[in-house]
Amino acid sequence: MACGLPGEGPFAAALRAARATVYYVPCGPFSHGRKTAADMVRFLWQFPRATRRIRRLVDRHATGVLYVNGPRVLAQAARAVGKECRILFHCHHRLEHAPAEWLVRRVLRNGRITVVAPCRFAAEPWLDSIPEGRLHIVPNCSPERPYRDPRERAGAEWRVGIIGRVCPEKGQAEFLAAARLLSQSSLQYRFVVCGAALFQDRRASEYEARLAALARGLPVEFIGWRDDIDPVLRELDLLVVPSQAPEAQPRVILEAFAAGVPVVSVSSGGILELIGDGLNGFLAPAAEPTLLARRIAAAIAEGRDGLARVAEQARKRWERLHRPAAFQQRIIEVVESLER
Repeated sequence: MACGLPGEGPFAAALRAARATVYYVPCGPFSHGRKTAADMVRFLWQFPRATRRIRRLVDRHATGVLYVNGPRVLAQAARAVGKECRILFHCHHRLEHAPAEWLVRRVLRNGRITVVAPCRFAAEPWLDSIPEGRLHIVPNCSPERPYRDPRERAGAEWRVGIIGRVCPEKGQAEFLAAARLLSQSSLQYRFVVCGAALFQDRRASEYEARLAALARGLPVEFIGWRDDIDPVLRELDLLVVPSQAPEAQPRVILEAFAAGVPVVSVSSGGILELIGDGLNGFLAPAAEPTLLARRIAAAIAEGRDGLARVAEQARKRWERLHRPAAFQQRIIEVVESLER
């Protein structure tokens, strides 16, 4: 197996440990979040070089199926390969950046590309461009997590947390504003913010300062980034996912499903394909502090028995649809169908 990556990192090391050959393909770096004009210039400048590099790798390894993991690389790959090589494009997220969406739409119309998406929401912008039979919905997976019945967390204090990269898009500010509203009730709350700003710049520093101001005087723990979130999940009564932009299938929700932690999330995007309100989780109409606080309070009012019922349904969904083995098998089936 040969893999082309934009640079070194833990994934490259893991691939080499699995005896894969790793090559460098010039396809970045780009700004995180919303892309800039400089990113577009960089992409256009790298395009010919990346295309030639992919072509050489495809020829060297007599590639029959090329798995592509990003929208910009998809354009380069489609230009690079001939008709003898099939392309499998894994669309992990819904693209909100108009130039990237336009680029993918144009490439998909050549009819030689098969698309895998975690939910219909992620692939929705291109449904009219994907030939019939070329779209496969394969739900995301998460590793097995130690399951803990919510009733085992009995105590006077309710621990409510948020886990993820610290940035405005993930909604930590809205979470803390909701925490301030909840702290005015007669219940005892402890709020947990797990994560860090992975891309350090002025924007990240300003956001961290804003969060510190919002948390002042509240029972909030900032515990930083954790590679192992099992201990964090084990101590939570409720996980909140207040994403500011519609997401496809956030992995942290699946991890909470596996661990037995009920989730309060925003009613938008692919999350609507994951959570049935009051069945296997709780949905707030929007990532607005008052609405979040109201839905968190309503979930807590279900009591530990009610939360246990919701957690059990979430765990059953994880067992049925989101185990790594099920994900791997579905991807293998799609790849093998292209090799015939």
